[in-house]
Amino acid sequence: MKNVLAIVGAGVLGQHIAHYAKLTGKFSKFVFFDDTVEIGFENKFGIVIGKTSDINRYIKAEEIQHLLIGIGYKHMEVRESIYDQFVALIKFPNIIHQSCYIDNSSLIGNGNVILPGCIIDRGSVVGNNIFFNPGCIISHDNTINDHTFFGPGVKTSGFVRIGSCCFFGTGTNIIDNITIGDYIKTGAGTLITKSLIEPGNYRGIPGRKS
Repeated sequence: MKNVLAIVGAGVLGQHIAHYAKLTGKFSKFVFFDDTVEIGFENKFGIVIGKTSDINRYIKAEEIQHLLIGIGYKHMEVRESIYDQFVALIKFPNIIHQSCYIDNSSLIGNGNVILPGCIIDRGSVVGNNIFFNPGCIISHDNTINDHTFFGPGVKTSGFVRIGSCCFFGTGTNIIDNITIGDYIKTGAGTLITKSLIEPGNYRGIPGRKS
């Protein structure tokens, strides 16, 4: 039985996802869709079989059974658009490294990639199409909405609410009872001490809009 995982984006992030997906042993083959390289381009995990406009055809032909998005934080709208376009047509699996701790009271959506050493604590809700780099700590009773991207070592305290399509730079820290709106981005090492609602880039200690 075929169990092919297609990844949108054949570059560094797409290959990074394929590496960890391969470790799960759940997929028989990896293929890629990419609008920026030639069809037939091959990396160490698989071959580019088409552009994003070809995905629907491969789904209908049942040549791919799973889909993930290997497009980075600089293109949040594209990540969101691709997920929304195909979520009703194909499975978006979760890739969770075995070293992670996810409390059994937490809820995890679909299409998430959770890399080594991450912790998702009690009562937290994680949406869909979210990428967690290594060492992220999501404390108790957090809510994280769809399409957000966490850099390495991001830490949240309790009762944090995070909107959609956010990006948190390496080592960002968020204190408790904070609300983060949609399309918020932080620089590396930012400390968030108050709620951030207006979309934009925030940096520093404490984080201020730049």
